[in-house]
Amino acid sequence: MFRGRSYKNGSRTYIYFSEGNLHMSRRGIVRAAVLLSLAVTGILPAAAVDITITPSLPAEAQQGISTVLGWLYLVAWFAVFGAGVWGVFNLVRGDQDAGKKYLGGAIVGAIVLAALPSLINSLTGGVITINI
Repeated sequence: MFRGRSYKNGSRTYIYFSEGNLHMSRRGIVRAAVLLSLAVTGILPAAAVDITITPSLPAEAQQGISTVLGWLYLVAWFAVFGAGVWGVFNLVRGDQDAGKKYLGGAIVGAIVLAALPSLINSLTGGVITINI
């Protein structure tokens, strides 16, 4: 909340804000508030040009990035599978804590990896995909 005081100068009442050097009449504040509300609601036309930018990569770069992401994705799935097998092995061996830890990590990793292609596709606007 700002702190200000008002004073009269002739027929106009001015508001003086102590934090800055802003002197504005009440009529000016009302006009500014009305123009701002009209601009925000879209009634007052904005003087702007519509600019559309579509992201695009060269075909070679797009193919290279997709190939590298595909290989990393495949290695991540092998790691998740390995962690799951190691977790089951530890559970069978009798090490309950380590088995639960690895098996839980494998399940969480599988969920994250299952959602990763759609996340990358939505973040890049379909420019970069994962090729397996």
